[in-house]
Amino acid sequence: KLWELEGGQWREKVTLRHLPWVMSASFSPDGKLLMTAPDDGIVKIWRLEDDQWQEKVTIQHSTSMIDPSFSPDGKHLVTASDTNSAKIWRLEDDGRWEEKVTIKHSRLLMAFAQFSPDGKHLVTTSIDGTVKIWELDDDRWEEKFTIAHPYPIIKARLSPDGKHLVTVTSGETNGGAPFYVKLWELVDVQSQEKVTIQRWQEKATIQHSDTDDDIHFSPDGKHLVTASSDGTVKIFGLEGGKWQVKATVRHFGPLANASFSRDGKLLVTTSCDVATKICGLVGGKWQEIVTIEHSKAAASGSFGPDDYQLVTACSDNTAKIWVLKNKGDDNNS
Repeated sequence: KLWELEGGQWREKVTLRHLPWVMSASFSPDGKLLMTAPDDGIVKIWRLEDDQWQEKVTIQHSTSMIDPSFSPDGKHLVTASDTNSAKIWRLEDDGRWEEKVTIKHSRLLMAFAQFSPDGKHLVTTSIDGTVKIWELDDDRWEEKFTIAHPYPIIKARLSPDGKHLVTVTSGETNGGAPFYVKLWELVDVQSQEKVTIQRWQEKATIQHSDTDDDIHFSPDGKHLVTASSDGTVKIFGLEGGKWQVKATVRHFGPLANASFSRDGKLLVTTSCDVATKICGLVGGKWQEIVTIEHSKAAASGSFGPDDYQLVTACSDNTAKIWVLKNKGDDNNS
């Protein structure tokens, strides 16, 4: 279902129907395209024309897909499936989506493939213990790095500048912790032939006592948040080339998600304990600002583009939109 803001009210505009259940739906960055992914290996691309959403393109992968997504510039699309592969597609001038490259792992992909914020890199992860990083160079996608781990990779994310990488790995290591997070930095090194090359170097290991459910860099790349099913959220800051814990936010239930606002000064966390917490960067320190209570477990929360609106989704089948009002306004909320 698509909703539109009219006169300060959200009104349902259209319902798009599929035969299987829908895995995901997302807009292109310019809002003119909508991608829907049913549970049948088919992605449908819709375009807004004359105030109507019309199905324009159908993209076929082999089987069920893992959260397909647009690149930040909207010109590329990635689909990943349970056949150990991901595909990158490009939007051509005639409106067609052309397959540009297929990325293969030896075993199942564990999470969705992720574009870097500049749209020039793509990261894929697999239970085969590898992270693959692809780079767009002169309109061609080429594999630049493969980082191998001894245990399955759950997920990985690139920092906005592409110089830092965070990976979440499962496996008995580091004193018996079943899940751990590693931070990597892209550094220049000299080969035996005295040629400067780039390599990913492990810089830090972060531990929670249980599964790490969500990880995100802040938009400026200076902070990192990790959310765990043990009910803790850790915020890290990059200082002098080292990542240090800046704050810990605690919930009474497993975390659902954690995400930064666009300006990187706010953080929202949601949990099965029905609480949504908003933290803010005040005077260089992270502080809890407000807690929003739901009737049931809060499934997710995310800020709008202007950081003045927040949407939360709850397991009671409701989504709520919250507005940040300045002090001094009537009916502050």
